[in-house]
Amino acid sequence: MKHLVVVLVLLGAFVLNAQDKVKFDGQIRSRYELNNKDFNSKADPVSYTLLRTRFGALFTPSENVSAYIQFQDARNFGEAENATDDRESADLHQGYLKVSKIFDSNFSLQAGRMSIGLGNQRFIGLSDWGFAGRSFDGAIINHSSENLVIDLFGFKLNERNNRGDTNDLNLYGAFATITSVENLAIKAFLFWEKGVPTDNMNRWTIGVDLVGNIGNLTYEPEFAYQFGKVNYRYPAIPLDRNNKKIDIAAFFAALNLTYQFEGNLQPKLNAGIEYFSGDDPATPDKDESFFNLYPSNHKLYGISDIIGNMPKSTFSSGLIDMHLRFSFVPVKDFTFNAEIYSFVADKNYRLNKTAGESKDLAMETDFYIDYKYDKNIFFNMGFALFSSGEIFKDIFSGDPATYFYTGLQLSL
Repeated sequence: MKHLVVVLVLLGAFVLNAQDKVKFDGQIRSRYELNNKDFNSKADPVSYTLLRTRFGALFTPSENVSAYIQFQDARNFGEAENATDDRESADLHQGYLKVSKIFDSNFSLQAGRMSIGLGNQRFIGLSDWGFAGRSFDGAIINHSSENLVIDLFGFKLNERNNRGDTNDLNLYGAFATITSVENLAIKAFLFWEKGVPTDNMNRWTIGVDLVGNIGNLTYEPEFAYQFGKVNYRYPAIPLDRNNKKIDIAAFFAALNLTYQFEGNLQPKLNAGIEYFSGDDPATPDKDESFFNLYPSNHKLYGISDIIGNMPKSTFSSGLIDMHLRFSFVPVKDFTFNAEIYSFVADKNYRLNKTAGESKDLAMETDFYIDYKYDKNIFFNMGFALFSSGEIFKDIFSGDPATYFYTGLQLSL
């Protein structure tokens, strides 16, 4: 905290000399949560209140040069044991330099610590529902023209400070958006998770996301394939994978259809199906479970966030997610949302309690509201009911899980 105070003082001194070249932003978000996601209805739920405070400053010393700094404090109410506890919870969330139109071209460079979301954020996302959010350390080269936008990036995910960068982990990628076809955006991507040495991690993800519309109907098919090798350096299932290099061969596919109805209530209906391949126990030399990288899951697989981190959240058995989402606006700036999800595994999961097999994961039903009081103040509230299927009943219990939240956010 002392370091942050020094930085803010220096920042304030700089601003006094460059007031016309600096723009500030800030955010205070508080959310109360009642969490009963341990599948034990006999136990009382856990309740807590989260608080996030952000302060940012954008410096523009010249037309094509800018720098952005954003500090963040994320904590639980009562986290400090007493009011004089100077616990370190503040950090640099973003801090980067950006140079646009390099040598009067269509290229720009952004380097430092930054938050980014690519496309629908299914694989690279801000993870903004979580109070800390997600930041990457590295650089992005961007090319923008009339019908083509390309981002090339390199991020350091894990720095071990070992000789030869041993056990470091990096993420490289390219994301292109093509809009030359009327009413259609083609988004192609390639991501590479590279360990040091490469034998530790060498996962490639290649795919395409198509977003188009026909009248009031928006359609979005998406496909991705993962390949490469991963070194299982720790015990895994099956156990004979330990310390072995395993081939990766995993697949993802999705189709979402959204129809925006006419009328004052602005009703909207979304129906979709999404598929993540699961690992086949019969092929111990190959990993078919799809890893969804660094996504923003909250808006995709239910507000309880029990399902989402693949393959961990479905125990490497994959996922077939069928969902319906409906929303309408009963009054101005007030949106009501209702969603239902059916979660089925791709591969059979061996049940321990009955010695059988099943693909039945769970169902989830969500209700939540969003209210924009004005341009700066936002309110939300929601409830989720997660009903266990045979697999969750086998691992936990037959009790459902519930989750409730209500929050308020001020943005400047």
